[in-house]
Amino acid sequence: AVELEGRTFRTKGDATAYFSKMLAKYSVGAEVSGDDAVLLSQLLKRHRSYEVIVEGGVDSFTTMISEEKSKCFAVLREDGSLCGFSFHKCITPK
Repeated sequence: AVELEGRTFRTKGDATAYFSKMLAKYSVGAEVSGDDAVLLSQLLKRHRSYEVIVEGGVDSFTTMISEEKSKCFAVLREDGSLCGFSFHKCITPK
């Protein structure tokens, strides 16, 4: 199970499907809003590099193209910098 404060997914596959669908509904650079942003912030806490990703404070969530040339979620920090992250690494932290 993947347990978040706002929701529990029975399997990692269920969580992967949910967040894949969420990512697909936002265009690159669009702000992730509402309940999606709340759930994404809960998921991000599971990332092994959480402290680095949120360093300087989180302004909002958005999407971007990663160095690997795929769309990913990103944190827009309060200083205006972007830090992309893989939701897969949040579902299955190393």
